[in-house]
Amino acid sequence: ANYRGYWGEEWETIVKFVKQSNFKVVQVSSKNIPKIHGIDLNMIQSTNIRQLLSLISCSQLYIGMDGGVMHAAQALRIPGVAVFNKLHRAEFLCPVGTTIKAVHRGIDDNFEPEEIINTIQNVLRQRIF
Repeated sequence: ANYRGYWGEEWETIVKFVKQSNFKVVQVSSKNIPKIHGIDLNMIQSTNIRQLLSLISCSQLYIGMDGGVMHAAQALRIPGVAVFNKLHRAEFLCPVGTTIKAVHRGIDDNFEPEEIINTIQNVLRQRIF
């Protein structure tokens, strides 16, 4: 099962909030996934690892799933929010002091956009851009 395969209205709600906060939204993925409505730049299947790391290093905020891109953002000290599934424990992947804050999916393996938006707001309040 693709536990990271959550697209659609939940992500569109998050993109809308981020854009209202005066950020540009870039969508990246190594897989052929659906484009999220409202993004500013579609980089799906368009970057190699060097380009991806360059893009992340120029970013002000990471929002996405737990995975390789999240770890790159974390290593580059980019603040952000990562959605974790019920199989991964964020305490091990996002230890105290990390720049990435965790949101966990529920028992039904879904998440509420409001929870992610609240976490983004907390991250933004703690960070000066």
